[in-house]
Amino acid sequence: MLAYTQRPSNSSTVLRCCAFDKKGSDCEARVFQPERSGHTLCLNQHHEYKKLYKSYKLKHEAYDRITQINADADTDAKKNIETKIGLGKEALSLRNQVNRRFFSTSQDNRSHVHEILRLQSEVDDLEEKLRKWEANCKGPAESGTARGTSNQEPELVNESPQAKTTDRVWKSLLDPTIPKSRLGSFPSDNPIIAIKDFLTRNTKLVVRELYSIVPSLNDSLSPILDEEASNIDMKPELDIRDIIIRFVFREFLIYKADSRELLRATRAQTIDSFLQESFIDDIEEYIKFFKAFVKGRFDTFWFLRDAVCDFLLDSQPSSTTTCILGVEIAMENAP
Repeated sequence: MLAYTQRPSNSSTVLRCCAFDKKGSDCEARVFQPERSGHTLCLNQHHEYKKLYKSYKLKHEAYDRITQINADADTDAKKNIETKIGLGKEALSLRNQVNRRFFSTSQDNRSHVHEILRLQSEVDDLEEKLRKWEANCKGPAESGTARGTSNQEPELVNESPQAKTTDRVWKSLLDPTIPKSRLGSFPSDNPIIAIKDFLTRNTKLVVRELYSIVPSLNDSLSPILDEEASNIDMKPELDIRDIIIRFVFREFLIYKADSRELLRATRAQTIDSFLQESFIDDIEEYIKFFKAFVKGRFDTFWFLRDAVCDFLLDSQPSSTTTCILGVEIAMENAP
């Protein structure tokens, strides 16, 4: 559970270290050299940050050094891809640690999120390249199991009339991004169908609960049907307040800095489509946050401040912006 702590100012009044220790607890030590603007860490955490960031940079440099990744060329390239994926994941893990421990309450968080998203996207592309290479090598007899018996199904990635093969990425059928329509090959009494139905129903329920707290988040094209009350919740006309509340949600996703969650948010064009394909635990966390936000808890105010800034900036696509839920958000250049 995230603690929605207020971001520290850059003034000398900030005395307590803003970092988390390795177990996720707040550091209670005093800030090292608080008289200097921008210092928010104690001496021990400052050394920890330097050590962890150096490990990340070394791992990232090793990742960048591998350039021969054309898997169609030879088997050595396949080994390079596997090595690069491993290094990328290690670098991503270290970068996530840097962000979560030392920048979760800092203005510099945006630049770290920007770098995390970029690296995560590269690693995902490499994994897809490796899967395609392995599928081409194995052939259909070795690369799959009998339809209707596996708990995984290939997701279509790219298909064209000119293509000789279809690129597929394997996902669990219980993944929220896999629609029930993709389970057509399974018999109706298969347990996977019942589980999928259960998860889908519960996802819709928790999304509806979220919308009941913050109706402004509902950007679906159709009104919400309340089956129990036998009426329709009509969406009010969108105004500036609705737009800003949606920016608050985007800011919360940036604050969480979950690489997988953020990467999915960069691909979703609407909030509703993002929520409908989210895990229930994540939606419940959004509910907890907005309950605190609606109550006016002081430690959530800076989300509103940043959301207003996002609205006023009206960022256009560029190298310093990232598209979150269909809208460009300004990001600082990653260090």
